[in-house]
Amino acid sequence: MDKKIRAGANLSNNIAVTLEKVSRLFQSAAPVEEILNPFLVLLSELFNVEQVVFFLVDKGSRDLTVAAGNGISPGEAKKYRVSAGEGIAGQILLGGRPRLLRDKSFSKYRYSPREPEAVFYLPLVKGHQPYGIIALGRTGEQPLFTPEKIRIASSLALYIAAVLENTSLNRKISDLSLNYLRSLTVALQVKDYYTSIHSLRVTRFAVATGLQMGFSQAKLEFLRWGALLHDIGKIGIGDDVLLKAGNLTLEELNLIRRHPEIGARIIGEEGQLKPIIPMVLFHHERYDGRGYPRGLKGPDIPTEAKIIAVADAFEVMTANRPYQRAYQVAEAVRELRENAGSQFDPDIVRIFIAALGDEDVDNKKNEWDSAEPPVFTGGWSGELTEDSNINPQQGSFYLDNG
Repeated sequence: MDKKIRAGANLSNNIAVTLEKVSRLFQSAAPVEEILNPFLVLLSELFNVEQVVFFLVDKGSRDLTVAAGNGISPGEAKKYRVSAGEGIAGQILLGGRPRLLRDKSFSKYRYSPREPEAVFYLPLVKGHQPYGIIALGRTGEQPLFTPEKIRIASSLALYIAAVLENTSLNRKISDLSLNYLRSLTVALQVKDYYTSIHSLRVTRFAVATGLQMGFSQAKLEFLRWGALLHDIGKIGIGDDVLLKAGNLTLEELNLIRRHPEIGARIIGEEGQLKPIIPMVLFHHERYDGRGYPRGLKGPDIPTEAKIIAVADAFEVMTANRPYQRAYQVAEAVRELRENAGSQFDPDIVRIFIAALGDEDVDNKKNEWDSAEPPVFTGGWSGELTEDSNINPQQGSFYLDNG
């Protein structure tokens, strides 16, 4: 009895660990194949089988194709493909119920040469929507297809189907979000053409820094969009201020300073875009707490916003403009180092400079200067003080050394 209790406790623990892994993978927007991998391990152990294959319904052809599996070679995975109603997997998927094939069952079903031989099938169905089927085969010495474990596996199949449904929904939302972002960047390009290449360069530098810091793919993607849209709030600044030919008044300077908050409101608090809001809102904060809009200091400033702040400053210093002599890379790097600890996070500056070495900035600079303005755009950037005498169209870079 103690042995049975221990086995049950181990199984419960394995299931909990698997669901926790899947939850983390789902939240990080991992590929479907990666999300399914923990279930492969769990089902192999649960039933003592050497082969577990996940077939998912292809959205285009509606065929069942292999999305993940163990106990099969990559060549076999590419070969397996069955239509709904074809072979045992296709027939059982249409039935929508788990099936354990015993000897007497084989007269009713016929394998397709395009599917692996299996002994247990778990359809992945949510409501009336089929998402795929799990085929388990090549059993060990003592296969464990007990009624209790079949019930557990059936519950897992319902959970997996729900994960697949949510993954599909998130992809649709993500597509809508990307279209929305593209619309915003086009709108900003139309408003401020001269700085249209700025945000692409800022993004290039920011992503290079994120890579240097070991960011995950999902985190890099958010950083990319945050950098591209860091100045999107300038859509809300009137052209009479944003494109003013002369010097700005204090009132106009304060209006320019509102663009991070305007940008955060444009992006909104809901949906897939929420993670980039702090990057847009806080990219003008300073490490010493003298930035805006909140006066955040040091570790209170989000890491991604600090990355964008350094990338933004470096881009403005090194950019060729008709009204401004571009700094040489060495000059700009020196300015960053001199202002590390006051305007910029010293660790971010150090990592950024290391990333510049990987990016070979000096050799690429002319290529970037002559590039056509991209779809993704930014606007004027720089640090402003109350006594600044700065034309936003000139994009002068300000460093407070005091």
